[in-house]
Amino acid sequence: MGSRTHQPFPVALYAGLVVALLGLVRPGPLRAVESVAASVALLPLRAWAAVVGPRPGAAAAPAEARELAGERVTAALRQLERAASRRPAAIPVDWWPVVARVVDRRGPGEGRTERLVLDLPRAMLGPRALDSVTRDGTLLGFLDPHGLPPTDADGRPEPLAGLAQVRLVDDAGGPFGPRRVPVRVDAGERGSFEALVEPAAPIDRWPLRLAMLGDPYLAAEVRQGPFAVWTSGLEDDPLGALPVGLRLGTLRVFGYRDGPERALVIGLYVEPDQRADALAFVVLWVADRALAQRAQRAALDARPLAGGRLDEVQLLRLDVAGATRERWLATCAGAVLRPLPRGAAVVDGERLLGVLDAAGLGSGVVAAFGQPGRRWSLTLVPATAERAPVELRARCVARDGDLVTLAADEPPPVELTRGAQLATGGDGPDLPAFVWIGPVLATDGARFVVRHVDPLRQPPQAWVHTRAAGGAAR
Repeated sequence: MGSRTHQPFPVALYAGLVVALLGLVRPGPLRAVESVAASVALLPLRAWAAVVGPRPGAAAAPAEARELAGERVTAALRQLERAASRRPAAIPVDWWPVVARVVDRRGPGEGRTERLVLDLPRAMLGPRALDSVTRDGTLLGFLDPHGLPPTDADGRPEPLAGLAQVRLVDDAGGPFGPRRVPVRVDAGERGSFEALVEPAAPIDRWPLRLAMLGDPYLAAEVRQGPFAVWTSGLEDDPLGALPVGLRLGTLRVFGYRDGPERALVIGLYVEPDQRADALAFVVLWVADRALAQRAQRAALDARPLAGGRLDEVQLLRLDVAGATRERWLATCAGAVLRPLPRGAAVVDGERLLGVLDAAGLGSGVVAAFGQPGRRWSLTLVPATAERAPVELRARCVARDGDLVTLAADEPPPVELTRGAQLATGGDGPDLPAFVWIGPVLATDGARFVVRHVDPLRQPPQAWVHTRAAGGAAR
């Protein structure tokens, strides 16, 4: 009888599977390990960059370059501040506006935003802040009574701890569940009716669902539109007073149509007037004019990159399939033992070059602006000072040399694009709004072309921007 051979137990395989499973279930404790592993993987490229990498040419120092962009950015901020702080008729005259910058958007998954984090300490506002948060006369959501906690849900330190947080109307995960908003719908010839608005299901086409309070058969007659949806308020609302007359959105009907007069209505929904994933600023209201002025100085007087840390890096081109899908390796001699944050802006002082797509200790891989398929929050700055900047979401379609073609989710007004400048709209704490990108050259409906000088043709001196910890930038 032949001897039986014993195969060694695959310890390495099972250990790798256990580590991978642990990373899926508890990703927090393994982030440090992931950062070290990424740094080790980038060591050969760092050595290559040290030997054959491009040497940046002469460029302005960070402070000087930021000063050059300061005039353009400050003027645009003032335009937006004046436009956004106009008092809606629904807000009492003894409440004062505070225009606050959005530093982070959070939600259950990509493409869905339920909370906005503001670059303003919640403690600064105190108890004299109205919980309704607006923008251009539209109700966006409600100010959380507390700032962000010191740790997140996984027990990791929260880098934005203490900042104010806005829970949008479609946020279903609040501490007391979703907040239902009483509204009035102007239904044209059929008059108006009262209803409640609440978060819709994730699979629904629109983020808000409408439940009628009166005659349910009236829903079968609501076939034409669009109809405006306005807040109506409740007497002695236990969740706080809600201003009456703020616009919430547009009524949308989901169902089947059988001819012009017959329809089977399955559900009524509300499409918000403002897209939270595109907004760079929101408006808070406080009952103290002096407090509003102090909070306003803290919220908007800082320039986009002021108060943050700028780490100088060298860029080395990495060969990637496709001429418009280039990547760069960013190496930082001054931060060898400090992790660079993923998603951070890579700038040459005045303009955006790209973002960190992957990062480790003192190095990372940069995705250039203009990479096809990447979505951006952007700000369109009109050429005339009389028009306020417009925030939008757009996807990069193609890049041809210095020309980048983008497709906006909603077409921007043509009169605003002539001679306009394009800037970031903010995509995280380390990629702030109003970092300049380039001039808009042409538009065709939802598509527009931006000139963004190819940094590989003119090697820049680059920096990685990291937001300063704690409170609004100064």
